[in-house]
Amino acid sequence: MTIAPEPKIAPSRKNKTQLAAHLEPSIVERMKIFARKRQLSITEVIAMSVNEAVSVHGVGPLLQVSRERLVHRVRSPSQVRTDGPECRAGTKRVAAFFNKAEVERLRAFSKEKAIPQEHLIADGLARLLAA
Repeated sequence: MTIAPEPKIAPSRKNKTQLAAHLEPSIVERMKIFARKRQLSITEVIAMSVNEAVSVHGVGPLLQVSRERLVHRVRSPSQVRTDGPECRAGTKRVAAFFNKAEVERLRAFSKEKAIPQEHLIADGLARLLAA
């Protein structure tokens, strides 16, 4: 019997959890333009979006807006989904890694308010892009 080795975790992702959303391709493109114009990373924009969405409910920022590194995916940018669940067909995935404790606070808020995390990202992003 062979025991599989522990998966290697990049140092920048230790103690972090991924937060993702599947959004309309046009919104993802507008988000990338928004980020480029302001010299922000996608992680920063997602954090700003979530914080904007929860502020409507009278809650302070849940995710820290910080830049540990700025990486633009050149080789394999997200593609429009054509497989998987029907609800995700025609969408693009955006994701970022955040501190596990922050994501747990977001999950608790999401559960308490019965608002999916994906909707918080989408709603906050719509507010950011409208401003």
